[in-house]
Amino acid sequence: MGFFKSCFVNCFTSCCLIFMSAIAFTVFDLGAAITGGLFTNVGDAIAGGLKLAAGDQEGGLISILVNGFMGLFLILLFPVHWLLIYRPGDAGYALALIIPWILAIFITAIIFSRSAKEGFYTGLWVGGGFMIIGLIMIYGLTALLAQSGGPEAAIFTGVINGFYIGLTDLPPFLAIFLSCLEGGLIGGAFGALAGAIRFKPGQEEYKPKKPKKAKKGKNAFGSTKPAPQQPVTSAYGLGSSTQQTSAPSLKVCPNCGTPVEDGTVFCTNCGNRV
Repeated sequence: MGFFKSCFVNCFTSCCLIFMSAIAFTVFDLGAAITGGLFTNVGDAIAGGLKLAAGDQEGGLISILVNGFMGLFLILLFPVHWLLIYRPGDAGYALALIIPWILAIFITAIIFSRSAKEGFYTGLWVGGGFMIIGLIMIYGLTALLAQSGGPEAAIFTGVINGFYIGLTDLPPFLAIFLSCLEGGLIGGAFGALAGAIRFKPGQEEYKPKKPKKAKKGKNAFGSTKPAPQQPVTSAYGLGSSTQQTSAPSLKVCPNCGTPVEDGTVFCTNCGNRV
């Protein structure tokens, strides 16, 4: 996958993740799942208010973006392992937190990936991209506030640390890092499944590895091949004719009938003179 195609695929996956986060925030009521039912139907309330203020079409589009970014903020805030520790029996919260990663990466992989490896890397790239964006936003804003020389940076850092530790029992760096890593790995597993579905060994982009050529003088197991026997040339230099070794002639002993070599004086069987 080329560089420009990778950038386009990552942008497409990010848009899918925002859209799926909006679905999780409205359909699965992610806000109610996080607050334990304290705030319910927050996404529907935002969508209804924006439609009344800006009209059905404009308000509907704006509500999708607002709910999408709010849902994206929440799924990037809470790691999956936090769900397993503190909400092990909350199935609705599990769906709302995991489904955006799964659907966004699976849809992207089923469209663009041609192998399980590409589908898995799609999840890793998306998780890594949002991880970098989240960390840059927090620590970059802290650095900008610190340049002013006032107490704003310390106040902002204290608020962010208290917010993350109070909700997730983790500092901001670990919370963002683990949420993006776990979401990317879970989505990457389903992306690998989508890539395996689209995989075709005969396609143009698939190039199987060529077997390594064995070194000269060695076979596939690494052992040295025996050198071929060279023909024995004539001792008299008569061209390239080979010298044929003739079998010894035999004769039969007249006394016992045992075959003996020609030139033998005494029989090897009976001992009589041949």
